[in-house]
Amino acid sequence: MADDIKLDCSEIENVRFVCREQCGKCCFYQAPILTTTEINRILLFLKSRPYEQFENFIIDLFTYNNRLDEATDEAIRVNAEALMWFWSPFQLEETPDSVIVRNYTVHSMPSTGRCMLLNPIDMKCFVYEARPDTCRIYPFTQNVDDQRIWHLVVAMKNCFGLTNGPSNLNFKEYERILKEDQESMRKDINTYEKYIAEKGVEIIRSKKKRNIHTSKEGQRAIMEYEKSWAEAYYMKKGNRRFTQALNKGKKFVEPLAEVGLVPPNPIILQYNEALKSRNVKKSMELTKSRCNKKSR
Repeated sequence: MADDIKLDCSEIENVRFVCREQCGKCCFYQAPILTTTEINRILLFLKSRPYEQFENFIIDLFTYNNRLDEATDEAIRVNAEALMWFWSPFQLEETPDSVIVRNYTVHSMPSTGRCMLLNPIDMKCFVYEARPDTCRIYPFTQNVDDQRIWHLVVAMKNCFGLTNGPSNLNFKEYERILKEDQESMRKDINTYEKYIAEKGVEIIRSKKKRNIHTSKEGQRAIMEYEKSWAEAYYMKKGNRRFTQALNKGKKFVEPLAEVGLVPPNPIILQYNEALKSRNVKKSMELTKSRCNKKSR
């Protein structure tokens, strides 16, 4: 159980920190793993927000990209809807015919590395009250040693909030967040591994040291598709990368969604539908070609 977690804060006891509001520095080029608990918490928070707040956020995005003249009611609606797609497949494992999604991260914009939930104008998080646990303990992170003791250390040494002045650190709050996060993470890992075992999934193992962060075809495909998705839903660019990803021909499977811990990821649903349509079309063309040969 998570209650057996022992937290050591000695390495940051003398650190002075006060978060600088509207800084946003830690919201770039970060990839926190999201537990299903965090995904559902953020989804619930988003669903509670009035549409006007989504609308203002999207108008700020168009303004930031100097494309305010394109902010039609339809464009705002589509982009506001896309905010509900904030979580992306992160760690992937390959099988002979599919890609298994092990867990998720918050989607980042490919061009800047900015978290898609950060307003680039006022530098405020759109889901701050429900933000991921990794964000809640920044600029710190945790390392675990062989004795299962968790050590809080500075993860972002160039954080503007690190100071010689007053501090608002709350070690008891960090301990509570860490325990909840580890319990949720443990549940997700156990669910995933049970799914793999029960389904008899054959994972393709690399001859080199296994690293599911760099799964060959699957990681490349999803990264290319994510870029296409972001370009399509943010400022309406083409989707050549989507076609490239689709041509790799492997479907994506979400064990955590299949057992109901998290909703199916819209990116994956759209990808698999497109792949299915492509395969049906390809099959029909092949059948037609064979019939034509027989009639000759």
